[in-house]
Amino acid sequence: MTRREKTILAVMGVAVLYGLYDTVASRLSRSEIRLDPGLTSLCERSIETIHSSALTPVEKHVLAAVDREWAANPLKQRAVTSAPARRDSPVAYTGYIEAAGVRMAIVNGMECAVGDKVASGRYAVERIEPDEVLLRDTLESKQITVRIEAQLAD
Repeated sequence: MTRREKTILAVMGVAVLYGLYDTVASRLSRSEIRLDPGLTSLCERSIETIHSSALTPVEKHVLAAVDREWAANPLKQRAVTSAPARRDSPVAYTGYIEAAGVRMAIVNGMECAVGDKVASGRYAVERIEPDEVLLRDTLESKQITVRIEAQLAD
């Protein structure tokens, strides 16, 4: 058994023991619980204050930002205007993701960023564009451009 598995089992055991303790302790002390009227009124006043308070400028900004459209949807389907990629390459570029300024390509079914190696380490990703990816062949020291494969519309 690995150290990770032992740690998971130990944490799980502690959680089960705490659950048993909490269940037994709550049954024993349930009859002893009495609500302090002063504490209850303080809680009610606090809730009323929260509900009646005006929004701060930051809260107003956050609420307004929630309703705004995204500048660019990273999951948006893009129309492929190029011809389908030739399959003489061992590399298939099938998807493009851009989120928070980071570009990622789906190459041979795996997400990769600039600098990652693909096709068993033979190619290194040098540049990612929505319609093509530039790879450097590490064995032959040359660059190749792989265009995105066209996908059939539903």
